[in-house]
Amino acid sequence: MRYVKSTYRGFEALIAVIGGIIAFAASSFVVFIGSFTEALTISLGTISIIGSVLGILAGLYSFKDPKVAGVLLIISSILVLFGSSIFGLLGAVLILIAGILDLFRN
Repeated sequence: MRYVKSTYRGFEALIAVIGGIIAFAASSFVVFIGSFTEALTISLGTISIIGSVLGILAGLYSFKDPKVAGVLLIISSILVLFGSSIFGLLGAVLILIAGILDLFRN
């Protein structure tokens, strides 16, 4: 019987959840600002909120299937960056780092 070393995914999950919370706060700010301006900003903020919730859920899913969670985290970071531009940059970068770590870490 061969011993297979298991990798603990707590670091990736922590970074993804923190990034998702930061991105959710930035997305909420974008929606709040968009309520005073135009409808396009509100819809972009909504896309960013969906991306941040997806990032939080994918971060928690990284314990079960890290490859799928890594792909979902990368998609989530693109959605957050697209939806909230400079406001969600920190959250998107943290989610992207967690996604890359999930994909390439053994």
